[in-house]
Amino acid sequence: MRITFDNNAHPNTERVTTAYSNTRTQESVKTGAYTADISGTVMDNNAYGVQGRTTEEVMQEALVTDVTTQQNYMTVMSHSMSTEDFSKMMEEGVNPNDMEIETVVTIVDRIKAELVKSGVSVAGYTDDLDSETLTEIVGSEGLARHLRGTFVQNDIPVTQDNVEAVMDALNEAKQLTPPTEGELKYLVNNGMEPTIENLYMAEHSGAVDANRQGKGYYQENYGYYAKKADSPDFDKLLPQIQKIVTEAGLAVSEEVIKQAEWMVEKGIPLTAEKISCLHENSQLSFPLQEKEVVQAIAGAMAEGKRPMQANLTETENKYRKAAELSVNITAKIAEWLEDSSISISARRQLEEARLRMSAEVNVRLVESGFSIDTTDMETFVEALKEAETKQALRMFPKEEPQKAVENLYLYQDSIAKTALLPQLPAATIGKLLFEEKITLNVDNLVEKGEKLRTDYQKAGQAYETLMTAPRKDMGDTIRKAFVNVDDILKDLGIELTAENQRAVRILSYNRMAITPENLLQVREADRKVQRVIDKMTPASTLKMIRDGINPLTTDMADLEQYFKDQAENPEQEMETYSRYLYRLEKNQEISPQERDAYIGVYRMLRQIEKSDGAVIGSVLQARSELNFKQLLTAVRTAKKAGMNILVDETFGGLSDLHTEGSSIDAQINKINEEWINEIQEDILEDIRSLKNVESDVIKTLNQLDMPVTVNHMISASVLTQSANPLFNYIKKQLSDSSKEDDKKENEVVDTENAIFESITGTLTESIIGKEEMQKAYREFGTQVTELLQQNLYTPGQTSLDVKAMKSACMQLSVAMKMSQEETYEIPAFLQDGLTAIRLTIRHQSEENGQASISLETENYGKVQAFLQIRQGEVTGYVTGKSEISERLDNLKQMFPTAFEEKNLNLRDFRVVAAESKVAFTKSEEGVEKTTARMVYEAAKVVIKALREVL
Repeated sequence: MRITFDNNAHPNTERVTTAYSNTRTQESVKTGAYTADISGTVMDNNAYGVQGRTTEEVMQEALVTDVTTQQNYMTVMSHSMSTEDFSKMMEEGVNPNDMEIETVVTIVDRIKAELVKSGVSVAGYTDDLDSETLTEIVGSEGLARHLRGTFVQNDIPVTQDNVEAVMDALNEAKQLTPPTEGELKYLVNNGMEPTIENLYMAEHSGAVDANRQGKGYYQENYGYYAKKADSPDFDKLLPQIQKIVTEAGLAVSEEVIKQAEWMVEKGIPLTAEKISCLHENSQLSFPLQEKEVVQAIAGAMAEGKRPMQANLTETENKYRKAAELSVNITAKIAEWLEDSSISISARRQLEEARLRMSAEVNVRLVESGFSIDTTDMETFVEALKEAETKQALRMFPKEEPQKAVENLYLYQDSIAKTALLPQLPAATIGKLLFEEKITLNVDNLVEKGEKLRTDYQKAGQAYETLMTAPRKDMGDTIRKAFVNVDDILKDLGIELTAENQRAVRILSYNRMAITPENLLQVREADRKVQRVIDKMTPASTLKMIRDGINPLTTDMADLEQYFKDQAENPEQEMETYSRYLYRLEKNQEISPQERDAYIGVYRMLRQIEKSDGAVIGSVLQARSELNFKQLLTAVRTAKKAGMNILVDETFGGLSDLHTEGSSIDAQINKINEEWINEIQEDILEDIRSLKNVESDVIKTLNQLDMPVTVNHMISASVLTQSANPLFNYIKKQLSDSSKEDDKKENEVVDTENAIFESITGTLTESIIGKEEMQKAYREFGTQVTELLQQNLYTPGQTSLDVKAMKSACMQLSVAMKMSQEETYEIPAFLQDGLTAIRLTIRHQSEENGQASISLETENYGKVQAFLQIRQGEVTGYVTGKSEISERLDNLKQMFPTAFEEKNLNLRDFRVVAAESKVAFTKSEEGVEKTTARMVYEAAKVVIKALREVL
């Protein structure tokens, strides 16, 4: 489409002047502008939209904005996470289900940008549609091929949901017609990009008259020109127009000048933003080309947008733009540095900018609309700082901007230096311990290790690295150089282990005396470094910095202790064990008996690790042989008797405790391709199930101060619908645990119920006050969590069983958080079985409290009750299906005496239909104030009565 701007269409346009101070919009302060008279059309100006709003309304709007942002992040994850992205995240210690979605999306941004920059091609997804199905959906083999190729190019899965969404948007785009001048004005005034959605809105907005605002005035920076004649003098306005066009990053061409003059004629504020918007919307050619629309949609989806939000003038996603921008910036910096007139200070800034440029920061630059082609040096440095700040605040959202940027630099440096550690000479440890005698930390290891590596390379000498496994090309040389290591250890009376042999070599590299004391010191330092390197993933480094710890300057011993203190929570332990079981299930070469044996050894080793050596001490204390059988007996005994014996390596004559190879944790956490593919499908299924997540779920997590992760959203979503499945699952686990302990094969239902009531009975009895109820709920949650952990290693468990257990554990965590906000999920037995009663307490004021109660019954459906306790008087109602009206009527006979016992006066209580509106009589004045305890006591009366009649 080519739009022609006829500036003489309305020759009687009158220009007016106006006294206008302290009400300029933000954009008019930034740049010169020309705008139409607003007489008679004040409602068009949204600059005053914030006036009259309360602080509460502003906060509520901020909350809605935050929830919307998080919903958009879910869209990004569901649309565009690829196999490469997932694998890379897992290598970095990131599980997309367990990390905040904003952080995950930020990491995905970096990974995608780096993939594009490095030229890595994407192979596609494991769940891509086959060609026949794809062709059937899109209706054309040629379009199917083009769509698949475009999706792969943009790193998007070719799933049925994605393809159908694309086809819906494509069909909408085919119906679009060239926008009229009125529609164009609507788009520009509202700053709307030429997306399918926006063009559709403009077409159906009724904006057909572009000339409604006939009179005009124009503005330059901070003031207005005087009233002009009916016809604008564009010759005099041309310098200002050219300035704004340049600020917009557009070429000063005849076409763009015509567009600017048209804006002035139509009363549209002439700003850099709006001329850019008009120019972009004017670039479309109709009818739209199918393949170009698909490319635009794919680019939008790669950025996490909906297909209808595709900008039809954009054929590349932001990651490809970021890669191009990086090349252009590098060239531009080189060009600036060749300029001899640039000051030393400016050169230093440019060099620093070049060092600080990263793939993710380039993405932020693209998102801001930055263009290096029309930018001077000072503007570039400022834009880079702003982009860095945006990136930093996404990584460290709880920090002030300056501190967030400092943490971002620390994070980047920590990742880079940690990556260097494995290949540095192992001799560095000895050098720091004995020669330099300085702190053993990452900074010092890298500084001294790099120098030492350079010395070795210059001398042409082989060297052993900090990684346990020597380089293949140096292995033989090292072995030949240390043929007498075993003899040395024998002479010292020290056991021949790989760790002791390595310690001897490290001492030899540094020409240190090989004594038992030196060997022990080196070995312990080497262990610390090995363990820290293994744990220092990008994910753990990010958490460490968020916790206020500097990974570069903290002593290795303190870093190791930090990782030890990061105790595995129950959900993590279940996830780890689920992976282990999955790998055993997929290994077809082992027999069922061998599988059970592996699980037994795994379980025992986990218990030994968790006991911090206590079970080893108990075996030695009993003067028994230290073998697996005795250790297993000690584990079982400790479980029953609650032993807590802490020992060190010299206790009872144990000179050393060592393992060959990696620890059990390291073994089960090794990533293999088969497991990644399997778990990716599960995670992507979880993510995609939440792409249309209800905003109430995210609001709930925010209010509970819980991280908005995929797992938490799933748990909150399930739990808020009904806690019945959770409590039934816990009841079954209690029954299974009882059978295992008592070796009973059959348990009757009454016994199961009795077991469950014994663990949950105190909850109902504790509905007498906030403190009592929350204490009881904490104890309930702790008891159930311990039960699930005990049942984790029950024989016969599969990876799916453990996954279900983890899900229950996470739902319980959400329920415990909800209890802190006085919303309680309470298990209770009714005549038709186990159900969940949801009790919510709200304190409206010192005189007024409320309680809402809801439960699902198998025979009668949903029952709800509401209570208001105001100045010691109770009013309320209960609703349910007509089938239970007689039962609910019985409640009214039970309440007067029950409330009187609680020193409460029942004023009005009704049984009503669910759709009825209830109006209560007013309370009398002068009655005692309502305490929080009164609200709980009243709720307990109703819950007890409901349990009796249902």
